Amino acid sequence: MIITDRPSMAMIWIALAGYLGLYPAMLVVPLILMQPSSKSFGMITTFALSIVGLLGISRWLVGSWDFIAATYGVILFLSDLTPNTGMFWYFFIEIFDQFRSFFMVVFQFHAFIFVAPLCIKLRHQPLFVITVLCGIMSVFKSYPAVGDAALFLGLLPLHDELFEYFRYGFLITNIYLYSSVLAPIFWHLWLYAGSGNANFFYAITLVYNLGSVLLLIDMIFSVLRRDYDIENPNAIGKHVVQK
Repeated sequence: MIITDRPSMAMIWIALAGYLGLYPAMLVVPLILMQPSSKSFGMITTFALSIVGLLGISRWLVGSWDFIAATYGVILFLSDLTPNTGMFWYFFIEIFDQFRSFFMVVFQFHAFIFVAPLCIKLRHQPLFVITVLCGIMSVFKSYPAVGDAALFLGLLPLHDELFEYFRYGFLITNIYLYSSVLAPIFWHLWLYAGSGNANFFYAITLVYNLGSVLLLIDMIFSVLRRDYDIENPNAIGKHVVQK
């Protein structure tokens, strides 16, 4: 309701989030879908002016544009390979330097590529698209944190009508519990006890991200199946194969 009634404030807050972390800017498109098309230009203008204003303030405070390379440059080009819950750091530690640029473009493009198909296919459910994109960011951004997953999981109850369609709920729950317990243990074994290596921690982050990806797949399946059941009530409870 707040987003629907106050589109300008929504754009300002998304601009602030994009200014701080870059990736939240992908939420602009589903937010625009929430409003009549007549407001689209005004929302885009508000977002653009907010970003320009925030960057201008930063330029004034810092005294130069060097902060762009030190902030967005690090996010895009991954100059800091400190281990985290994401999938970038280990891959780019191991990769040969001559292939780094190519795979950097592929990885970053992969994080944003889902915006268009989701907004086209689920254009009548922009709030669901926002939730899915938050989940995608929590998995595929260059420096994810536990807070990204917390935001994604915190938005799930908004779509509680989909829970009955979930197929892998038990498996996903166990994956999250499994990774939550073992991740700090493997971290300790690697960095403090010295009885493990980077493979220990990276393996458990892959398990954790697998759970998030399965949850995203289950969510999209559930919303498509629910829409199909609404349009075809005779098919409720039946196996459907799309040809």
